[in-house]
This record gives sequence, structure tokens and C-alpha cells, in this order.
Amino acid sequence: MDIQVGEALIAIMNIPAVNMADETDLTELVAIIKDAQFLLGNDTSAVHIATAVATPAFCLLGGGHYGRFMLYDIENKTKKPHPVAIIHQMDCFSCNWRCRYFVEDGKPCPCIEKISVEEVFAALKPLLKKRHQLGSVR
Repeated sequence: MDIQVGEALIAIMNIPAVNMADETDLTELVAIIKDAQFLLGNDTSAVHIATAVATPAFCLLGGGHYGRFMLYDIENKTKKPHPVAIIHQMDCFSCNWRCRYFVEDGKPCPCIEKISVEEVFAALKPLLKKRHQLGSVR
């Protein structure tokens, strides 16, 4: 299924991309994330790995376990960037993924589905602007 999702994403993007689903092990994933300019993902190990290796990370975060794994509630004792949560706040956050709304099989919960592309780009914009100004490529 991951391969098909990756192919579908590549088909709708207007940038060069490679689908590496099912082709990497954990060590390779860490190396890829470490060398990335940034990571955009959901609340999975990849976001936490990015934090560990100091790669800026942006996390599409639903409300099911909000505050349990993300956002980080630790003192910033290092210069490592914390992940940026991209959310669509709803009054039902922390529902433990027992969504009160009807959700079709295979469809995301409303707290995920309502995160707009504009909200994602707004979160990414400061990093992209800074990297453009610096002419930075990692």
C-alpha cells in the first residue's frame, strides 16, 4: 500500500521525486532524513528521527493523541529544531482516535482532512524563505 500511496503523491506533485517506499531499512531512513533539507510527514517515527538528527520537521498532526507524542514538552537545551505541528484545531482533540464524526473506511478523520494545503505552505514558508535567502542547500 505504501508504494501505491507514494506513486500517487508523485503523480500529483510538480517536483522531481523518487518513491523509496519498501526500499529502505531504518538505518537508510535515518541517513536520508539527516541529509534532507526538511521533512514533512505525519506523527510517525520519521518526524522524531528528524528531530534527533536536527533536520527541520513539519508534522501533519491530528487530534487523536494530541499532546501525547507531539508537541514536545521539553526544555530546549540544544540548538536542534523542534518539529512544527500543523493542525486543524477541533474541540474534540484528545479523543484517543474514537472520532465522534462519521469517517468512511480508508478516509482520514476530520481533524486530519481539514488541514489545508494553504496551512501546510504557511508553516513551510518561513523555512523556505530563510533557505532561499541564504542560498542554503544541505
